[in-house]
Amino acid sequence: MTQEPTADRDSVFSPLTSVVDYWQDNPGVADERARTGEVLLNEQSSGPGNFNVPDAQVHEAVMIVLICDSESSYDITIGNDTDPALAATGGGSCGGPMINNYTTSPYDPADPDTVPEFIDVDVPPEVNYYVTAYGVEGT
Repeated sequence: MTQEPTADRDSVFSPLTSVVDYWQDNPGVADERARTGEVLLNEQSSGPGNFNVPDAQVHEAVMIVLICDSESSYDITIGNDTDPALAATGGGSCGGPMINNYTTSPYDPADPDTVPEFIDVDVPPEVNYYVTAYGVEGT
């Protein structure tokens, strides 16, 4: 479910912006892996959601960034059909002031049991966000 962001929330990213756009407009603060990685997913949504990660098998790791339009706690689970919880992360605020990212452990692209296929985002229903995944080197 995609919802338009609510204006003037309590986040430095309000009005809601994608990290792809933010780093493009502010290249000096862009994460190095984002500069060399490939955008696999960049979706806007609100509340809890599940997102497919296409083409992760052509990379060695996936870097995930969640930007919210309000300071809200969040949980993210990365999984696949074999293991729905390959990795997990969370925190106290996806609405800033920092851009937090999480990079999976390096995986073997030839072993489908280790490749992320989806991301589950758990935030309160009223929170609007962008979830972005970059395919990156597994260093």
